[in-house]
Amino acid sequence: MSFQDGSDAILREYAETAWKLKLERGLAENPQPWLNWINSPATISRVPWGGRADYIASRDRHLLVLGKPFGIRVVGDREFLAILREG
Repeated sequence: MSFQDGSDAILREYAETAWKLKLERGLAENPQPWLNWINSPATISRVPWGGRADYIASRDRHLLVLGKPFGIRVVGDREFLAILREG
């Protein structure tokens, strides 16, 4: 799968980080199934901009400062859980 918008670099960074953490911390879990899932066309097609999402839950400070790009509210994970609890 190839992306013109820089996603290839992001997916490579995910893979490198996942394997590095596994080796450095001696984790038993194999990260490959997760990496396969996140890189699958079905997952990529669920990107919020195309799916009319109301929220993006993230811990990424670069996303959080955006506030509400494209009409989609970016919130921290704890704030998102609070929103879900409120119903």
